Formats: sequence, structure tokens, C-alpha cells
Amino acid sequence: MDAEASDLDILLADIEKAEDYGPALSSKVAEGFMKTLERPLSKETVNSLKLKSKIPENCKIFAVPKMNSEIWTQLPAQAKISDLKNQTHLKSLSLALSSLSRIAEIAAKSSSNQSNDSSKEIIKIALDTANVLGDEFQEVCNKRRLDVRRHMNAEYSAVCSAKIPIGEYLFGSDLNEALKSSKAAAGVIRKSMTSIRPHNFKPYFRGGPSTTLNRFRPSSLLPKRGSFQGQSRGRFNQGYQNPIRQFRPNQQSHHQ
Repeated sequence: MDAEASDLDILLADIEKAEDYGPALSSKVAEGFMKTLERPLSKETVNSLKLKSKIPENCKIFAVPKMNSEIWTQLPAQAKISDLKNQTHLKSLSLALSSLSRIAEIAAKSSSNQSNDSSKEIIKIALDTANVLGDEFQEVCNKRRLDVRRHMNAEYSAVCSAKIPIGEYLFGSDLNEALKSSKAAAGVIRKSMTSIRPHNFKPYFRGGPSTTLNRFRPSSLLPKRGSFQGQSRGRFNQGYQNPIRQFRPNQQSHHQ
């Protein structure tokens, strides 16, 4: 009975469990960090912070990958706007990674001078956080590639692979050489959706409204091919009665 009750408790447990919080910070530290989410920064402040946290020269991979010019010049305007938004996201991640690396560097220098467990803990925390941000950085880069892939001809989709390492350019530094063999740097991007429509494409409905309406008329009421008899083209076979002729007045009685 106890086992059944335990299983029931597990099934009925609230899936939205409370956050598992860590040890409390000092009041001043907590206040300073909470302000980062309580008020937006002005553009001037953001630009100032970006200037303070420069990418280390031996960590250039933190920089936001540039869009290859061969592709950028061919992208439609909306795709460019979307990519610029992703670049802004990456810029923030780049700033955070650069700052964490500087924190770890300061802690490492302090730890080398004397045995300091606190410095080692700082380095560990900074590196763990950098791993989370680095994974997000890669995800956004892959999203940029997939967004561009929507506008590419199918034969060029391989250049959007997530296996391409992150570098100075989003699609690698040798993209121009890869595209040169197909003579298609300018034709990589589809100019319009009509370019992918088959040459033998035909609309499902053809003709005017009357043709479309015939689709809903029972087939038993439609004249069949070859069912006309006699000299008059308007005379149908006996198996078909024109419903309109049923209400036509007798011509002889009309003349009388």
C-alpha cells in the first residue's frame, strides 16, 4: 500500500517545481546584480560598457562572425534585418565571454602568487558560465546559417552545416572558392518563389467561374461526351433531360 501511495505522489507531484536557489549573496552584491534586470540601460551606457570589455587578442573567436559578402549582397532585405538582430544577440554574448575571461585571468594571477581556494573557485565559476554562454553563441550562429539556407538553392545547402567551425566569417573563409565552381555567387539566393516552381506547373482550376462551379454539380446531370444525337447540336439523348427545358412553354400553343 505504501508503494502504491508513493507512486501516486510522484504522478501527482507539481511539474512546476520551485527553483533550487544557491547560497545568498551579501546585500550589496545582490543589490548591484539585481539592478541589471530592473532597469534598461541607455545606448550611451551600453556603448561605454562595450568599449571597456574588449575581446582578448588571443580569443578572437569571441567576435561576432561576419556574413560572407557573396551571400550578404544577395539576401533580401527582410533576411538582412533578421540577421542583424541575431548579430546584436551575439554581440552581447561576446561581451559577456570577454568579461568572464578577464575575471578568470585576474583570479588566475592571484592564485599563482599564493595558494588561494577562492581564486580557484572564481575561475571555476567563470569557466562554467562561459560554457553556457559559449553553447548559446554556437546556437545563434547555427540559427543564422539556417535562416540564410531558406533563401538558398538546394545545391548550396552544405555550406550551412553546423559542422563548419566558428571563425571570422559565418560560412567559413573559403566560401568564394566553394561557389566559384558552380559560377553561382550571384545565383545562390533565389530571386523569388517562382524560380522553384516546376516548368509544367498548372493551376488546379482553369477557366472561368462556370467551370469551377461545375465541379460541385452531380456528374449524373452533366452531358457526357458523345451523347449528342440528331442534326441539332442542342438536342440531348433520351437518357438525359435538360432541367431548363422542362419549364419552357410549348411553342405551338404560344403561337396560337
